[in-house]
Amino acid sequence: MASNLLAIDYGASRVGLAFADAEVKIGRPLVTLANSANLINELKKVISDHQVSQLVVGLPRNLDGDDTPQTTEARQFAGELERELKLPVYLIDEAATSIDAEAKLKQSGQPYAKADVDSLAAALILDNFLSRDDAK
Repeated sequence: MASNLLAIDYGASRVGLAFADAEVKIGRPLVTLANSANLINELKKVISDHQVSQLVVGLPRNLDGDDTPQTTEARQFAGELERELKLPVYLIDEAATSIDAEAKLKQSGQPYAKADVDSLAAALILDNFLSRDDAK
């Protein structure tokens, strides 16, 4: 059975979200949340509202592919999501997604905020996940 997906671009201050439904399977920016003590509860609401059954978390790394302190934080966050939400969580390399997202927004010529970059980066992470041969 196909399932709805939520991608998460996890950051120290902001968390970008993107959604893909089971039929269309194209990531679209959803919202950016503050990384606060209430984050898990806010995610639970988004997951319920969109009937999400799988999560994809972006995994930041250095340009050479090595782990960074942010990589450790993203892994810990993914583990917390699995424990708290009881949903499968997939980690996928998020190399340059924020840079690509900002470039796309600049290209549009429309004003944008940092939050727009985060949610578009999450959509790019989700698209990368969905384009994998082994994507669920």
